[in-house]
Amino acid sequence: GRFVPITKVLTPEDKEEFNTPLTANVAASYKLVMADFNEALKPGALPETSSKSRINVYTAHALRSRAALQAYAYTKEASYLDIAIESANKVINSGNYELT
Repeated sequence: GRFVPITKVLTPEDKEEFNTPLTANVAASYKLVMADFNEALKPGALPETSSKSRINVYTAHALRSRAALQAYAYTKEASYLDIAIESANKVINSGNYELT
């Protein structure tokens, strides 16, 4: 759905920015969500391995794949299917994780 996009850390002095409006629509929401995933998946941003219950590049790809599928379901933008496939293949081809 729609949400209030907060793109920086706010302080009590940022009173005006606390009035940030909701995203315009579901498509705009998913563009922001996918932009966050893309930022997190830049080379070197996340470790390849991690301890249990900690995020790594492959858990981020698994979440990105799922988010892309949901984005496609709501927006019907075919590019989200390519993103879902790309991220799912990264997880599968890692040899360390399975998708179920």
